[in-house]
Amino acid sequence: MNDGKFEVVILRAPKITADTVASEDPKSAYEVISAKSANIQFKKPQLLQLDGELIDSYKELQIEIIPQAINVIT
Repeated sequence: MNDGKFEVVILRAPKITADTVASEDPKSAYEVISAKSANIQFKKPQLLQLDGELIDSYKELQIEIIPQAINVIT
């Protein structure tokens, strides 16, 4: 897809009890937001992983799409 956007997936901690296991909607555990830029702030520093590599801990991330920033040769 080349729409100039990326997806941010927000995971929520599950609230599981014996009464809700069967009726819990799996989609209530996450939210997907499509964006061209995002500023994400955490209460505590969080580890950042890019392409499977552990980078560092951050308390704030600023992310944006820069159109045509790289050339990919196939």
